[in-house]
Amino acid sequence: MEGITLTLAAARVNAGFGASEAARLLGVGRTTLWQYENGKREPRRDMVRRMAELYRCPIELLSY
Repeated sequence: MEGITLTLAAARVNAGFGASEAARLLGVGRTTLWQYENGKREPRRDMVRRMAELYRCPIELLSY
């Protein structure tokens, strides 16, 4: 699996979450989540960890 990455949006969709639901569960606004997913804002490491847990994927597979 080396070299395989998922964008934040792809990981969210693969986990079955809509943007609004994921933002609510992560404790951020939908706009903030959109900014993370579109490279307008870089999430802190702890947020990436929370996303990996919520989306049930290894943190190493997430690209942001």
